[in-house]
Amino acid sequence: MPQFDFTTYSSQIFWFTICFCILYFAVSYIITPRIKSILEQRKKIISSDLSSTADLKTQIEELKSLNFKINQDSAQNYHQKIEATTQKIHQHRQETITNLKKTLEENSKKSQQQLQDLIKKSQEQSLVVIDEIAKFIKSKILN
Repeated sequence: MPQFDFTTYSSQIFWFTICFCILYFAVSYIITPRIKSILEQRKKIISSDLSSTADLKTQIEELKSLNFKINQDSAQNYHQKIEATTQKIHQHRQETITNLKKTLEENSKKSQQQLQDLIKKSQEQSLVVIDEIAKFIKSKILN
């Protein structure tokens, strides 16, 4: 069996040592530094992304609070404008009602005056008509 032949051990150990050294130096000085630099770059990218995320999170929170404040201010402004408009409408309604009452009272007084004038005229005319009827009846009776 060739595995147990001691004469081939020295060449196998020699080539194993040379291959192992070449592989060890290749891994130690070429592959491992590249992997290490790639991992460091990844860590830098991840840490910068995390810090950017934290900054964005604070900005989002600030925007949310600003949005909430703007919403509150706009709601308050909306309610104030509604209240002011309601008051203006109520005041305008009261003025219109007052003006209508005045107009109604004036028209009522005018119509009452016209009725009184009409009653006086009709009474005066009724006396004249009664006189004419009485004269007509008298003239018919006497004739």
